[in-house]
Amino acid sequence: RPVYFPNSIDTQKFFINTPIADRNPLSILMLYSEEPRKGTQYGIAALENLKHDFPQLICTLFGVYKKPRQLPPWAVYIHCPQALNTVYNQHAIFFSPSLAEGWALPPAEAMAAGCALVCTQIGGHADYAFTNETALLVEPKNIQDMVHKLRRLLNDKLMRIQLAERGHEFITKHFSSRDFNIGNLLGFEEK
Repeated sequence: RPVYFPNSIDTQKFFINTPIADRNPLSILMLYSEEPRKGTQYGIAALENLKHDFPQLICTLFGVYKKPRQLPPWAVYIHCPQALNTVYNQHAIFFSPSLAEGWALPPAEAMAAGCALVCTQIGGHADYAFTNETALLVEPKNIQDMVHKLRRLLNDKLMRIQLAERGHEFITKHFSSRDFNIGNLLGFEEK
């Protein structure tokens, strides 16, 4: 019979070590990619819009590429972060503007680490990103919608904290690799 092996997050690697309420409320983290399907150009455009209204906004991007020349000078870039959980814990919001994904790992890891999630309404986020419950969802390529939803979290500390707490709880309850036992999934008893 078919066996369902769910995706999972290593919650011993991705966890909260900076309390959600203690994080800089004006901090956003986003994955940078040169793959068009990741929607990086739309994400950067949204962040540029927000930076005008929130001059103190800290925008951090990370990725496997060397620092891109076209990044705005106010954007922080981390090339291949060695301590990704620490990076997640230094930010209040994780932003994923992807146009298409399989099962997107960085947003789920960020949720496990206590970030509030703003992401596109696509299949790759659908297993864990639920409107106004565990995330704020935006229309792909819609920069105005992205700016609007990010602004909501920047202006509403209580909403951001509640979204982050519910997202963290959902990921750790349903997608923690610590809770998966392959033998049990296959119907074998543990000895």
